[in-house]
Amino acid sequence: MAPHLASADASRAALTIDLTYAPRQLRYTWRGPAPTPDQLTTLRRGMAEDGNLTRDTALLIDMRQLTTLPSFEDLRTTMLQVRADGMLPRAVAFVAGPPEQFGVGRQSEMLLPPSVRGAVFTAEADALEWLGF
Repeated sequence: MAPHLASADASRAALTIDLTYAPRQLRYTWRGPAPTPDQLTTLRRGMAEDGNLTRDTALLIDMRQLTTLPSFEDLRTTMLQVRADGMLPRAVAFVAGPPEQFGVGRQSEMLLPPSVRGAVFTAEADALEWLGF
């Protein structure tokens, strides 16, 4: 099952969420502009409230179709909200395309709380293997 949460506003990020193996595994595929910290907070809270995001979830974030990238301040704000909410997966694998995306993935990885494993990949198959799938 792959619900599609698309934005009608071209200035906002569009997202496809694959819940096929939830809550064991979630997959987010972002397209268009980078999501805002508020969009990410709303998404995370909704996924947790529905039981799709737990402390045992392995999260794959595919950002290869993003047309803009979040600023470091946006990443930091998002991670502060994640820590405050306490809605943390066990691991996050970021799948990146160009070097700039890889750099944002590395920044995101470094901002994760110590209890969450993180890594950045350029190949989806490598990310899934690292997550244990």
